[in-house]
Amino acid sequence: MNILRTSSFIGMMALSASSMAQVNISVPGDVEILVANGIKPHLTGGVFDYEKTLSLADGQQQIVFRYKPYFSQGKDNIGVESDVIVASFTATNKSLSFKLPKYKHAKDAQKSIKNLQWSFIDKQNKKVQLTEDKLQKEGMQIGRNYLTEIAVYNQTQSPAAVSAYAPKNAQVQPYQSGRHIQSGKPAPQGATTPETMLHYWYEQADDATKARFKRFVNQQ
Repeated sequence: MNILRTSSFIGMMALSASSMAQVNISVPGDVEILVANGIKPHLTGGVFDYEKTLSLADGQQQIVFRYKPYFSQGKDNIGVESDVIVASFTATNKSLSFKLPKYKHAKDAQKSIKNLQWSFIDKQNKKVQLTEDKLQKEGMQIGRNYLTEIAVYNQTQSPAAVSAYAPKNAQVQPYQSGRHIQSGKPAPQGATTPETMLHYWYEQADDATKARFKRFVNQQ
């Protein structure tokens, strides 16, 4: 009986340790996580919680986010957006939080937010070493596809690029997201990176999505 209890206790401890061995990032309500390690992020927490948690496997991390503080002006709330930030870093079994500037007024934010000074800190208030960059897109900013943009970005030599989260020659990403991904057909020889990505995502789409895309192309 004692052996059974001991084995059960050891099993529970092992399970607890494995569930704790991850990176947990506390995300405040004025931060929007757009992509985490190449996929759409899943945050946990209550509907009305100001802070939610992003949990990631240990190792190489890449976060794409935007800071958008809100300010009261009369009866209105005005949001001021930062540029889209890409941050790559390595972390294991850590609890991290954002350290972000606090602006008194919307005008203060508008003056400074494009040169956002921020960091990740751990429970000991130590900064995490990271590399950051801006995920920039020329022209219209509405309707951006951040998953595609960061996949293209990760195929470059940009400062915060992580090659592990980039598809290779329009093939399957080495990062396992937990969903089934079809093998893509090779892109035409001489294809540019954006063209390669178009071929890649087209091959991942279902038949209905492919049909809608064909209609869209024919209307251009």
